[in-house]
Amino acid sequence: MTEEEKIFAGKMFDPRKQELKDIKHKAHIACQKFNAMDEYDPQRSRVIGEILGKTGKVYYFQGPVQFNYGCHTFIGENFFANFNLTVMDDGPIYIGDNVCFGPNVSLMATNHPLIANVIKLRNIEKSQIEKYGIFLLKSVDNSHDLCGRFYQILRSGR
Repeated sequence: MTEEEKIFAGKMFDPRKQELKDIKHKAHIACQKFNAMDEYDPQRSRVIGEILGKTGKVYYFQGPVQFNYGCHTFIGENFFANFNLTVMDDGPIYIGDNVCFGPNVSLMATNHPLIANVIKLRNIEKSQIEKYGIFLLKSVDNSHDLCGRFYQILRSGR
């Protein structure tokens, strides 16, 4: 089973695999190109439409936009997105017909494993844990591992 097939099957996948990195890179390049284009450029919609899983005939993105994969996002007819749309489509995202997003909308179909044993099973090395902001701790009585994310601690002020 490929990593992308695991995504659609709802299984644990590894975003560090080249297969997924290539898909994300294509989406990120398209978003950069789209965001740099004039909003009246007739090619602008095509640039973003080519990376999406599906779109209706009528859709508009004001921009800037950022898609993580793009091809995991499916959009219906008569879609409008205002400024600063962020789509973390690490899982499938379906947007129906006649949907309008205001500014600064973020769609997050993603999460990180928060159970220490799951992270260990993925063979993440300490340097990678630090890079991705995940940390492992021992409980006070040393009976089990705990897991969290750096930004959660920063947000809570602890």
